[in-house]
Amino acid sequence: MRDCYSDLERKSLLESNHEFLLFQQWITNNVRRLLINSVIDTFNQNYNVIMEGRFTDALLDKSDVKNLADELERICIKYIFSNCDIRKIELTGKKIIFNLLDTFVPAVLYYDSDLDEPNKDENKRLRSLLSENYFNAYKKASDKKDRKEKLYLRLLLVTDNICGMTDSYAKSLYQELNGIS
Repeated sequence: MRDCYSDLERKSLLESNHEFLLFQQWITNNVRRLLINSVIDTFNQNYNVIMEGRFTDALLDKSDVKNLADELERICIKYIFSNCDIRKIELTGKKIIFNLLDTFVPAVLYYDSDLDEPNKDENKRLRSLLSENYFNAYKKASDKKDRKEKLYLRLLLVTDNICGMTDSYAKSLYQELNGIS
């Protein structure tokens, strides 16, 4: 596999690291605040239309800072999302999420149903790794629901649980379940 960076690119990256950190702090402290406040103003200005369900655009697209947001998006696509290391992290994250879904979805398919559950013992152990809070929410939401709705809620239980994981916990769990660490 080819190296993502030449020696010259590596040197340039190291030299610009300090400038990048300063730029990152500036964005965090100023631009994010500007974007958030503008979206809040747009929401307040369009509150009635939003509550009536007639507002069909993204708040940011109708805000005073749309051009700034578009330029930031262009910069991110050009300099951040195209970065080799970022692409590797993104691909790794996708693999982890898909693997966790492939692992936990079968573990909840038959939970709380009348159907015979294959791999019942393994599924029970897998379900024990999911947060009890999500099971409590499932039990509350699934009361008096039909079979299809309960299945949907069980699948939602898994996706919500995975979405609620920190990156480091998801990675650690993935590694443990796959015998990597």
